Amino acid sequence: MEPPPSPAGESYANTAVRMKLATGVFNADLTGVALEHVFAFLRDKLGVNIHVKWNLLQTVGIEKDTPVTVRLKNVTFRKALRTILDDAGGVKPLDYIVDGGVVTISTKDDLSSSAYVRTIVYDIRDLVDWTDRVEVQDLMALIQENVDPASWRPTGEIAAVRDISGTLVITQTVKNHEAIQELFANIRATQVARPATPRSRARRADVQIKLVGTMKETCFDPAAMSLIAIAGLRDEVPRKPDDIIQELQAQLQRAGTIGVRNAIRLALKDLYKRQGQDEKVLGTLRDMLRDNDEALKKRKAQ
Repeated sequence: MEPPPSPAGESYANTAVRMKLATGVFNADLTGVALEHVFAFLRDKLGVNIHVKWNLLQTVGIEKDTPVTVRLKNVTFRKALRTILDDAGGVKPLDYIVDGGVVTISTKDDLSSSAYVRTIVYDIRDLVDWTDRVEVQDLMALIQENVDPASWRPTGEIAAVRDISGTLVITQTVKNHEAIQELFANIRATQVARPATPRSRARRADVQIKLVGTMKETCFDPAAMSLIAIAGLRDEVPRKPDDIIQELQAQLQRAGTIGVRNAIRLALKDLYKRQGQDEKVLGTLRDMLRDNDEALKKRKAQ
């Protein structure tokens, strides 16, 4: 079973593929190389699954032996793939999506169809005061105005959005979900931390009271208590981010279970992101993927 989506709405399988597309450095002269061999080259270099819908590409006159004229240096694989598709498609637009950990390549019309509609839950509590109905409605309007405006219901046929207690449940095509995630990332990168309102503080206090009420059911579980302690290290006491990072890094070195290490790394990732340390964000996620993969292999070997 595939892991649940991350707070950003992206599945972890998709996140791993996107990281490779965004961080891998492409250097190659593919002038005159057949499209089929170009995709095979990308598949081998990236180590990801690439599915090409040749039957649909052929309907717009693109064959496996269609040559490309691409010479690129020091660009990401994402940029390289976009350039290759633009070169091969010409006036017949091609596109790609990342879905279920697989890069699917087809015509833009195909990837915009109802076959690729997905429903994803997005955590928006760091984007707006989710107890303020006006703020939530404004965010929903911003999404609908900037991402394929004609697709949203009631006038559109496929897309819908509704809010539920600090989350947005959005039905859209995979490609438009990518645009939504990029929009959220841009908002997070530019917004200033919002002071808590009396209403939001009251809601948070209510959640904490309920948590304390269930402590007797979780206090016997060391893993659960570790996660609560990590959250406390990060959020409960006002301290400089560098001090919190240093302490969490020390805890990471001592952590003996994969669950606690995952929780520490996710906390570190959030702190690095707040400080604009993008390379450390990616490095932390890479370490997490490697650590989990090794733990899974050990479990299967036992």
